Amino acid sequence: MEQKPFNATPLLFTTLLISICSIVYELIIGSLSSYLLGNSITQFSITIGLYLFAMGVGSYVSKYLNKHLFDTFTLVEILVGILGSFSSILLFICHIYNNIYPLVMYLMILSIGLLVGIEIPLLVRIIYDHKQNIKSNIANLFAFDYIGGLIGSLAFPLLLLPKLGYVTTGFVTGFINLIAAAIIIFQYQDKLRYKHIFKNVLF
Repeated sequence: MEQKPFNATPLLFTTLLISICSIVYELIIGSLSSYLLGNSITQFSITIGLYLFAMGVGSYVSKYLNKHLFDTFTLVEILVGILGSFSSILLFICHIYNNIYPLVMYLMILSIGLLVGIEIPLLVRIIYDHKQNIKSNIANLFAFDYIGGLIGSLAFPLLLLPKLGYVTTGFVTGFINLIAAAIIIFQYQDKLRYKHIFKNVLF
């Protein structure tokens, strides 16, 4: 029986979405910390540095995730969506208790960054495992990743923050991550072992 050709297009669109979300979370935390604590250079430097470090750790950790890659990726998207949704409101609440704000901010950056760092390596391995148009699909994957970063970095200051504010932007961005998870669930049902659990969680 001839194997059904693997369609990577939904994965590429998913990459675009998660890249937009990733940069927006980073900008939310950096700008919100600058607004609440002052010294924007310090806050953004800490946020960017810790976020990149956490992404590196996530990328390293991803090599130990060897089974059910579609399920793992879907779970990561759901977790990022939940954390990202409540990031702004949680930081606002913690600002009331100034002593714990930095700790919560660092934990938020590290948690989201770790999960985001897992995403792209998993997608690359999924594409590689299916051995169809590997060179083209991986090139497109990174292209969509960088394009999503540009879209997110422009949308946050020009559209999201002015129109929605910090809290709503967090929830909207988290919802986009859940959309990415839903795309995987519906487009690659035959690849998912726990699709019924994910459907129950999201729907």
